[in-house]
Amino acid sequence: MMKSGMKHLSSLALAGLLVTPLPPWPPADAEEAGGSGSGPVAVIINAANKSADPSFDQLAAMLRLEKQFWPDGKRVVLLLPPTGSMAKNVLLQKVYHRTDPQLRQDWARRLFAGEIPAVPTTLRTVDAQVAAVTRSAGAITVVPAKALLPAGVRVLAVEGKRPGEPGYRLSADEP
Repeated sequence: MMKSGMKHLSSLALAGLLVTPLPPWPPADAEEAGGSGSGPVAVIINAANKSADPSFDQLAAMLRLEKQFWPDGKRVVLLLPPTGSMAKNVLLQKVYHRTDPQLRQDWARRLFAGEIPAVPTTLRTVDAQVAAVTRSAGAITVVPAKALLPAGVRVLAVEGKRPGEPGYRLSADEP
């Protein structure tokens, strides 16, 4: 009985270590971290990734890591926007339907259940997100649509709609 209790406590302690603590809010450079304003977000992937533009449900499955591989067999590398950023808030509302602490708990639970290979990495700036996507063929992330993007990334249309177009579902402005 004692061993079982200790094992459970060890698992809980390890889960606490895997969950990244919240950075201070507001970030020192809120605009750099994605800002807390409103507007659409852009889903970006590596330019070499030739996957077709997804439906909203297909995209949500990738962002929730329910679908962990691209059609060409590469692993989906999910890179999350900074906590408190507009992009993260859009994901929490439109895709995850959770608060940030609830999402972190879900990732830890799924990791321990063997459902996902790793907890997604949260990057602190839009520049870091974009740089990581340009380096990883399987990467996907969400950035403010107004972000300046280099040639090494591609913006996905979701259900045939681009950020800012009427009916685009990944916007803080849309209900």
